[in-house]
Formats: sequence, structure tokens, C-alpha cells
Amino acid sequence: MAEDPPFAPKSEAGAEWEPTAQDKSFWASLAAADRRLVDLRRAIDEAAAEALARDADAKASRMPEVPIAASRCEAAKRMIADALDAEKS
Repeated sequence: MAEDPPFAPKSEAGAEWEPTAQDKSFWASLAAADRRLVDLRRAIDEAAAEALARDADAKASRMPEVPIAASRCEAAKRMIADALDAEKS
């Protein structure tokens, strides 16, 4: 029969383990840290979703059907062409 390793708890008849105040404090702080971690993960997920939505809105609004710069350039070219035509006449 195999022996128990030296670190295995020894069972004693009728003996029950009672947590100390330090044990209770440790588990309470661990539970509080776990709740904070859950809250942080939730906040990160919400921020990521909001950032994705804003990015999608920004990309949609950045690409108009007719670029503004091109229309201004075309208007300037027409004005120059009209001025040159007026000089030739």
C-alpha cells in the first residue's frame, strides 16, 4: 500500500478545522479583488464596444459620395480656365 506524502493532511477523528480571523480576512479580500476584476472586465468590454461604434461612425462619415477637396479643386480649375479664356478674347 502506498504511503501518503508528508504534506498530506492527517485525518484525526472528530477534529474540525476552524478558520482564523486572518483566514477570513484573506478570503474576504480575495473575494473583493475578484469582484473588482469582474467590474473592470465589464468596463473594458463596454469601452471597447463604444470605441468600435464610434470608429464605425467616424469611418462612415469620413467617406462622402463626392469628396469636398475634389469639388473645390474643380471649382478653382474652372475659375482659372475662365480667366484664361477671358484674357484670350
